[in-house]
Amino acid sequence: MLNSNILELIYSNEDPATYLHYNGSRTTPDLLLASSDISEHTHRKIIDDPGSGHKPVIASITIGSKSISRKVPTKLSWNFKKADWPRFTNLLEDELHSSPLNFNQHPDKLCTAITKIMIRCAKKTIPRGKTKHYRVFWSKHLEELKRKRDALRNTADLTGRTEDVKAWRRQSAVLRQAI
Repeated sequence: MLNSNILELIYSNEDPATYLHYNGSRTTPDLLLASSDISEHTHRKIIDDPGSGHKPVIASITIGSKSISRKVPTKLSWNFKKADWPRFTNLLEDELHSSPLNFNQHPDKLCTAITKIMIRCAKKTIPRGKTKHYRVFWSKHLEELKRKRDALRNTADLTGRTEDVKAWRRQSAVLRQAI
């Protein structure tokens, strides 16, 4: 068994509902469970509706004074077109000949040692980048449509009336169409 600790529900009655149905009723179908040994350090935060009718829940665990949240990893990419391949080859040959590689050790350890040498040489000869250039599309018009959609969502949340939910859904469709 991976974890035999008892699971606890992380929930507060003050939290807003996370889903707004077409008929105006609100529910909280999102459950955050944490093992009992970390439950007192686990927190949930409900963020704004991205337009689907469903407010996402962010879970975080506080360890000491730092809070750890799941973040989208930034991936570094290698630009192989701009690589200095002759220099890479020379560096790699020099490193492999001068490194004390033990061919009698476990193959996994040998492979790890060779991989580290290759990465060290690659970092010196192959440029890397973090992001691509994205075209900015957000505008004042889209900002206004989103503000109106969010206001209608808040109204629908407060009243629960079907016509308010329909108005919010219509505005969500207008925003999606504009994007």
